[in-house]
Amino acid sequence: MNTKIEASSSPSRAAITIRTKHGLRHFRRMWGGIAWPLIPAPSAVCIVGEEPPKDKNAEYGQLILLDQETAQTIGELLSKTIDLKDLYCVTHFHADSRNQMLFEKFQKANGLTRYESDINERIRWETIFPYFKETWMTAGIQEAPQADNPEYGLQLIHDWLYGEGMLKIERAVKTEFDEQKILPITKDMIKTGLPPVIEALRHVLAAYSRKPFYPKPRQGVNYTQAAEWSPFDML
Repeated sequence: MNTKIEASSSPSRAAITIRTKHGLRHFRRMWGGIAWPLIPAPSAVCIVGEEPPKDKNAEYGQLILLDQETAQTIGELLSKTIDLKDLYCVTHFHADSRNQMLFEKFQKANGLTRYESDINERIRWETIFPYFKETWMTAGIQEAPQADNPEYGLQLIHDWLYGEGMLKIERAVKTEFDEQKILPITKDMIKTGLPPVIEALRHVLAAYSRKPFYPKPRQGVNYTQAAEWSPFDML
């Protein structure tokens, strides 16, 4: 988790501003993806922000994979999801609804999608979660489109990262990916099992791809194509 930032929003959630040592960065939407644990692989949660379009006539902005966390237990995953929700002012998380038990658990999670009406609640949440801001800052847990089709999500990641250039990876996250040998994105990941963070990321991008202004994935992409990484750095 990138703890060297400050994010702010308003109850309207119309925009999110992130303050770093390099200045302010503005996002018009902030979404997350959740990957349930698949033994022996851990679970994961990731955050993707969409910058406002630079061209006022453009319908979409640059997508940035801003942060990611892995967890060994469901309790740890829930705690990290709440922390990231508060830190980045996330409005929606997308997850595989086929795991009905976990999906419903997160949909009903106190501190994530709702808050108990307790007079001491704010003090308690400020103590437990260091990034807690306001009780109005809740997130929705929504079904991830194409959850049963990992190849679709992997194709989106590849196309938007290497081809369309719609997706960039924040430098600290890319460093973690390099250390964990997550990159490059290849079709072999389907056979060996997607890394948890890639599983979470595909859920986010599949949700974004539902929007009519996002391009559809191309077929027959050369998976050996090199990526042009963004200099975007939030440290």
